[in-house]
Amino acid sequence: MASHHLLSILGMNVLCFQRAPCSALKKMAGFPGLFPAGVLPALLLWVSMWGSPASGFSVMGPAQPIKVSLGADATLPCQLSSEQSAAHMQIRWYRTQLSPAVLVYQDGQEQDGEQMLEYRGRTELVEDSIGRGAVALLIQHVRASDDGQYWCHFNDGHISREAVVELHVIGLGSAPHVRMMGPEDHGIQVLCSSGGWFPKPRVQWSDTAGEKLLSLSEYQTQDGDGLFHVEASLVVTDSSLGNVTCSIQNPVSGQEKASAIFLPEPFFPRTSPWKIALAGTLPVLVLLLIGISYIGWKEHKAKNGEVEKKKKASHERDKVAREKEEAQSLKSKSGSKSNQRFLEKLQMLCVQGRWGNKKLLKNPEENTGCQEFHRTGSSMQRRKPHGKLGDLWAVVISLQSTPCPFKPLYPNLFLFAEMSSFIVSSFLSFKNKLQKHLRNRTPGKHGLAFLCDPSILPT
Repeated sequence: MASHHLLSILGMNVLCFQRAPCSALKKMAGFPGLFPAGVLPALLLWVSMWGSPASGFSVMGPAQPIKVSLGADATLPCQLSSEQSAAHMQIRWYRTQLSPAVLVYQDGQEQDGEQMLEYRGRTELVEDSIGRGAVALLIQHVRASDDGQYWCHFNDGHISREAVVELHVIGLGSAPHVRMMGPEDHGIQVLCSSGGWFPKPRVQWSDTAGEKLLSLSEYQTQDGDGLFHVEASLVVTDSSLGNVTCSIQNPVSGQEKASAIFLPEPFFPRTSPWKIALAGTLPVLVLLLIGISYIGWKEHKAKNGEVEKKKKASHERDKVAREKEEAQSLKSKSGSKSNQRFLEKLQMLCVQGRWGNKKLLKNPEENTGCQEFHRTGSSMQRRKPHGKLGDLWAVVISLQSTPCPFKPLYPNLFLFAEMSSFIVSSFLSFKNKLQKHLRNRTPGKHGLAFLCDPSILPT
């Protein structure tokens, strides 16, 4: 009995070296910290002499991964190193942790209390050779999510041993669908697509000679079942290739599926010689047009400047001319008004018969020179508005053409004109002081003495 208890303790210590921390196991055995590490080899040798059947076993798995196609059944083998029965042991298959497990076998039957939901109804322990220590996990209808590592764990109640088994799920997708998408970048774009692959596949383009071609782009997505859908594009610029092939390969099994497409040469965009020439000369033409436009703009600007200068000079000349004309008009109006006033003075003297006491003009309203002066002088004034002598010449002409009682007028027409010029110039200086001027100034030989006696001028 003591030896059996000692065996139990030794088994727990061995398990500690293989798996988890041992403090809890030692406490359960009632001997916490009892055996130093250096004593264990001797104790194990002593226990082995007692002939415990489960004292030293190990678990072995396959050296190579198990490869299974998607949807098929996978069998993961596992066995004890020695041919001994494992029927009395607990056999547990798990993924990342002991519980929940993929499958638990204990007391001669499967226990589904700790089984993972995704494996219920799909797993089975193959126990045909369990009497020789060989078992296997059967997984039906393998999914992409079943890919990975599985641990085969044996426990006889004293010692636990385990081994790892690698499962590779292989998913071969559909045959690639290759199609032309249209011209692009001086060539033809070709698209290759396929789905249902696992794990992530490899895509390769090649020509008829087997030479590899680089993809323009490649996109891979994963659906809800974990399967990959791939889409790759290629731009073919060499019209002589003829066929291009899209190959999609499973990286685990090396299996691949391929499809080819024929690219007719007429489908490729052609580059005309004139387009090539245009591509070379277009930059030069653009620069030339820019230069011509700049020169034209400069000339137009200079021409506009000259036009503006000419317009400005013309405006200045017009302004000066208008100013001169306005000044002349004002001057003419001033002279015309002065002449008008002078004529009014002469008219008043003539019509009212105030040339002298002799009353040579007894009836001024009859056909006399004064009446003719009154009529013709005004019209002549309108016809000759310019010049200071215009109105006086009208008086002379009027008096000359009709009988006038002033005899000295006839031989002295020229002197009368000179006198008129003198009188007008004097009148413009003294304004409305005509009578005063005539009375205080001696006309001389060009004066009014040739027309009438100054002594009888009105006072």
